Amino acid sequence: MCSNLQTRFREIYQNKQAPLIGMGINIGKKIKEVVNSHSMSVTTFAKKINKSRTVVYHIFNRQTVDSGLLVKIGQVLSFDFLYYYSSFYFSTIGDTKKDTDQRIADLKYEIMLLRKLHDLLDEKKQPEKSTNNPIKVKQAKVIKKTPKK
Repeated sequence: MCSNLQTRFREIYQNKQAPLIGMGINIGKKIKEVVNSHSMSVTTFAKKINKSRTVVYHIFNRQTVDSGLLVKIGQVLSFDFLYYYSSFYFSTIGDTKKDTDQRIADLKYEIMLLRKLHDLLDEKKQPEKSTNNPIKVKQAKVIKKTPKK
């Protein structure tokens, strides 16, 4: 699931789309909530992330934050903001676990069918190894009856 999320974020970045902006996520507001829930002063928080108080107030007002900074903030606050983003993203596109499980089941069935097809093709290519073949049996008898010179 993580790789799907990474792929989707990569697609968004490369296509310069930003579906998370303006769709209900305000990461700055969420950061401010988490800072307040830790009863941490803005000054203390700013020192822990190596930013000034002014920059922290700007972060609180942002809709987006650089991922590196977001990870650092998450480490300081012991909060996974990337998960927060991903859970929001997945809740907006429906029940992806169910879709993923169904896709896995479909692919397993397809693999099983392809294996059966492969086995059938292998059987068709290989000559019979049975000794019940009348041509081979007659040839074998002729060789045994030939007198030695």
